[in-house]
Amino acid sequence: MKIKILCLALLCCASLHAESLTRMVLFKLDLPKGSEAEKAFIEKTMALAKVPGVEEFAWMNLSEKNTNFNYGVRIVFPDEAALKAYVKNPLHANYIRDTWKPVVKDMQIMDYTEPRVAAGPAKPARKE
Repeated sequence: MKIKILCLALLCCASLHAESLTRMVLFKLDLPKGSEAEKAFIEKTMALAKVPGVEEFAWMNLSEKNTNFNYGVRIVFPDEAALKAYVKNPLHANYIRDTWKPVVKDMQIMDYTEPRVAAGPAKPARKE
């Protein structure tokens, strides 16, 4: 019984493994809301999801009540190496130069890590 509990405890600890790296970019876009230019910007931004190493890519419409930013993106990478490769990728570099810089007035970048949790039971089944 003790060995079984120890094995379950080790299995639960082992399911917490490598951390993913998330980059959140909040920004103020200097384009009229709903304009064709804004729609083109969003489309070009979402194309960055195709860069190798990107695991998740999400567009965020932010409430300006609590922040000076009106939009954001959240990008998840498997590790820091993937983030560095993303930043150097020509698709990203060209996007920053040609699309981002001309219309983004202000921005804030935050990187954070989250432990990856493997799927499985949250707790062992009880013996009756």
